[in-house]
Formats: sequence, structure tokens, C-alpha cells
Amino acid sequence: MNSNRMYFLSGGTNSESWSQVNGQWPLTLHTDSNRAQFGGSLDTAGSISSSGNMSISGYITAGSTITGILLRLRAAWHAARPERPFRERTQ
Repeated sequence: MNSNRMYFLSGGTNSESWSQVNGQWPLTLHTDSNRAQFGGSLDTAGSISSSGNMSISGYITAGSTITGILLRLRAAWHAARPERPFRERTQ
């Protein structure tokens, strides 16, 4: 633990030193704010919920159950950035 942060470290196979992956530690827990910071993707078989705001950078890939929320996100995107139209990611 260091400065109210608990780090989950990683290292190479049979290595005696720690190393970040893509410039990030796998997981950092901020004990002063109850924040969890993941260094990579977060996959879940269940649901993810929040009683507050969620800030997302990157893409959301989900099933049809998130459709209503995405519609509200699109409206907010257009209102905040009329010069940059929303583009759906296709695979």
C-alpha cells in the first residue's frame, strides 16, 4: 500500500521485478475514495451498475439490453458535440 493506494502488480514469468502492462498496473484500489482503477478491459458475466455517474472512454460492447441507455447517450453526444456526429462501431 502506498499513499492510500493498493496496487496489484504484475511481472514477467520467472521475473523478480514488477512491470506495468501497456503503461498500467493491472488494478489499483484507492482506499481514500473507494475507487477501483483497472489497467485493462473489464469483463463480467453479470451486470454492472452504478448509483452515480459513469465515465467511459472507448467503446461499449453489449447485448440488446443496453439499447435504451445508448439512445440517451447518442442524444447527449449530439447535443454536446454537434460538429462531430456519433458513429457506431461495426465489427
